[in-house]
Amino acid sequence: MNQHFLDGNNFSLIVQGGGQRGIFASGVLDKFLERNFDPFSLYIGTSAGALNVATYVARQQGLGFNFVLNYTTHDRFFNLNKFIRKKQPMDLDWALNMVQQDGAIPLDFNTANNVLQNGKHALACVTNKSDLQDYYYPIFTDQWLNTLKATCGIPMLYYNDITFDNKQWIDGSVSAAIPVHESHRRGFKNIVVIRTTPIINGIETNEATDFSINQVEKKRKNFEVNMDHYLKRIGMFKEKHHLIHFHQKLSDKLNELKQNHEHTKYKLNNQRWLMDDDHLYRLVTLQAKVSKFGMSSEMLDIMIAHYKNHNAVEGFLTNPPNDVNLIQIAPDRSLSSRPLLSKKDHLLEDYEHGQMVGERFLQSVGYV
Repeated sequence: MNQHFLDGNNFSLIVQGGGQRGIFASGVLDKFLERNFDPFSLYIGTSAGALNVATYVARQQGLGFNFVLNYTTHDRFFNLNKFIRKKQPMDLDWALNMVQQDGAIPLDFNTANNVLQNGKHALACVTNKSDLQDYYYPIFTDQWLNTLKATCGIPMLYYNDITFDNKQWIDGSVSAAIPVHESHRRGFKNIVVIRTTPIINGIETNEATDFSINQVEKKRKNFEVNMDHYLKRIGMFKEKHHLIHFHQKLSDKLNELKQNHEHTKYKLNNQRWLMDDDHLYRLVTLQAKVSKFGMSSEMLDIMIAHYKNHNAVEGFLTNPPNDVNLIQIAPDRSLSSRPLLSKKDHLLEDYEHGQMVGERFLQSVGYV
């Protein structure tokens, strides 16, 4: 095995979420399990990445793949038309019940606890709704179900309050989409990251764009120009005035952030939430009608926190601290799947790609 992975070099494994795109990480980790590769002492996952961490630590090859392919694509989990017309949110509770002990694909707690000996830890990142900071909870404890709900609970799509330790929690991706900083804070100098966006010449290629007033204004104008057509198509034209007001508030919030940080360039990550135009029309429309967050500044603060975190993570990955040995495992191309509403053949394609990338990584470190 490569010298880096010999005893004495403690490694952490960080797994990004990305909704259904997490099936790429499932492929990588299933290849690791197939080859009995696990040199790690710390495992941290965010959102779908936390479930992938759980299945890896529990040594359950194929469980993450099965969960994404057969349960997150089920109408019971999420149906956009029902979400819009019947106010039916994402049924995360139903999906995660499948991995309970009496569920269809239960997690193996006994195996996981045997693996997590001698100082090993498996953690999920969650976001405190009050301060929008990242916190980390062990996955395999009595409150494991609430922890997984919290790390996966996208505020726009999942409405149930998740409360434990006297705090309310939301999606871990708001505060730490790829929690490399936490690994470094815990003293790990060797960090392996499994991500869902490709890297070309050391640069992340996630269709991120420079944060600027001009970019925001362009997005706002594009939204308003195309709004009439979209709202007529989904039968919600009467919500137009609410949507214009909301998008103006979003523009104002982003402009305010820009003015307060003149020397900082933020990246707006098109992969998640509002900044993809088609999803923008859909999800902002839902904010006008069904979300308990409504048009509040709270929701805008959550989005801004997500964008700021993305920029901080990108900085760490692009220029890691001098004492860090950072290894990134990423797809060779943009994934075919989407965070939600992916086609099954695209999910299969991305899973197989993950397996291929995982095998290539193992060969590159001499694990043969």
